[in-house]
Amino acid sequence: MAPRNTNPKPKLIPIELDYDKDSIETVTHSRRVTSADGVQESTYKKVPILETTATPLQILDFFEAFESARRVLQWTTGPKLFAVFPTHLHGTFLRYWNRQVRDAEETVDDFDEQTTAFCHTLLRGGDYDEQMDYMRTLRKPPQLTPSEFSHRFDALEDTLPYLPNAPDPDDCGFSEVDRPRLFYNAMPATMIAKTTMAMVV
Repeated sequence: MAPRNTNPKPKLIPIELDYDKDSIETVTHSRRVTSADGVQESTYKKVPILETTATPLQILDFFEAFESARRVLQWTTGPKLFAVFPTHLHGTFLRYWNRQVRDAEETVDDFDEQTTAFCHTLLRGGDYDEQMDYMRTLRKPPQLTPSEFSHRFDALEDTLPYLPNAPDPDDCGFSEVDRPRLFYNAMPATMIAKTTMAMVV
């Protein structure tokens, strides 16, 4: 049996939130579309501000939130992306970014390359394969319900493409075969026994 693992090494991203989401300052972005008959519809997305005290999990959550806003609000040009991104950075992180993109071309491809490199700089010491190994040995913490654990596991898996040494996003994460098995193995033995007994009865 694999050793029970609820607390990761410092360079790994934990299954449980290690920061207070409610205390994080955000920027609200919007997109307004007018239909052919003159009706206006607005879409809003909040993206957190990334402070220099951010944990690795917080950094990954930020990049995922930014990518979500990018898709929903249709930020499709290089100049727009390069203009919006630094509005979410403070202090040292903002200085890192400004120095890195000083001679950048404001294209979408260059933005993707720059943000990937920037993310890897902030997560220096992290590693995709080590994170996958950690997730394979995860056990549900007592304070999380099975549904909460499943939600956190899925959210953690969504961040894998941002880690250093990650493969192509389509190849990141676990297979449809592995995922249920990992969830089953993460449950406490007493919970598995109760479920088995209920199925027998």
